Amino acid sequence: MSNETVPVPVLVAVPISVPVNHGEKPEKFNGTEFKRRQQKMLFYLTTLNLAKFLYENAPKRKENEIDRQVVTAVEA
Repeated sequence: MSNETVPVPVLVAVPISVPVNHGEKPEKFNGTEFKRRQQKMLFYLTTLNLAKFLYENAPKRKENEIDRQVVTAVEA
């Protein structure tokens, strides 16, 4: 019998980042399975952090608005 120590391997959790391709657009809606498509689009917009715009009121254009960007954004 020997008094040698045996090294014990230590497992360390390393976070893995999974690349998310936000440029990947969902396929074009063909008119079937509306409820499923609605849920998928909500999830897609949530991942892009854009779902909040579904529930916001549109900005109102002020009378005599001159700023071109504001006018374009309100009209859109």
